[in-house]
Amino acid sequence: MNWFKHQIFLAICTCLILSACSTSKSIQKDAESSKYIFPYNLDSANVFELDKDLNEISGLSYEAKEDALLAIEDEHGIIYKLNKVDGSIVHRDTFYKDGDYEGIANTEDFIYVVKSSGTIYEVIKSNLKSKPSKKKSFISKKQETEGITYDSVTNSLYVCNKESGDNESKNQRRVYQYDLQTDKMIEEPFLIIDRVNITNFLKENYSVEYAQENFKKILNSELDYLHLGPSAIAFHPQNRDVYVLSSKSKVLLVFDGQSKELKLVRKLNKEIFIQPEGICFDNKSNLYISSEGKSGNAKLIVVAKQ
Repeated sequence: MNWFKHQIFLAICTCLILSACSTSKSIQKDAESSKYIFPYNLDSANVFELDKDLNEISGLSYEAKEDALLAIEDEHGIIYKLNKVDGSIVHRDTFYKDGDYEGIANTEDFIYVVKSSGTIYEVIKSNLKSKPSKKKSFISKKQETEGITYDSVTNSLYVCNKESGDNESKNQRRVYQYDLQTDKMIEEPFLIIDRVNITNFLKENYSVEYAQENFKKILNSELDYLHLGPSAIAFHPQNRDVYVLSSKSKVLLVFDGQSKELKLVRKLNKEIFIQPEGICFDNKSNLYISSEGKSGNAKLIVVAKQ
């Protein structure tokens, strides 16, 4: 009789353990449930502290010719060249007066720096001391432009705005394309980051517990705006997927560059990505993210492609 009770006890314990494991997996379920396989393990990233002069780092770009990184910070008109291995400063050049510079991109001949007002500064690479030319558009200061990147396929710059414009929904954020051939910003948005699209993705790809724990404000129906503000943008060099960082809510979004389908919403570790505001890829598709420093030094996060 005692043996029989013991067997029943073991069976009950086994069921409880399996149930607990199943619940745990449900809570922890994240992007792996999506068909898209994210090619980076952010948990294995190499993290480097940056020089104190870069505590307000706000933009990052890969310079292919010198296999280095270019960076900008949001207080001074200085372009920094960084060692891509550890983020150490190789060189610095003053290109213009102090200002709220938020993003940086580059082509073979030019460096482009965008201000929070939406103004784009074109700097000649071979003469960084020359006065930059300015490119303006319909984007207003209210929209707070935060990121810029270059796409060689379309020969265009792409800018992302942290806030919505006067005639735009507060539940959307937009990415616009500046065509360098026509020297004009295209009025039709290249990409619309939509709250309904994001919330549907979260509900379809995450457990209720995980989504509420990590994306609470995005899912909060009592808020009449999207709690997300794009702070950086980059095209993946192999498939042209669009990577969008948001310091607000600490998330990384990945969109298909052609269909604009949302492929990933990844929560970022706030202990590492304190204020992520720069993103780029090198020619081997390694991922680089810069994060401003609040209580300490800013960081360069380097993630090798898997």
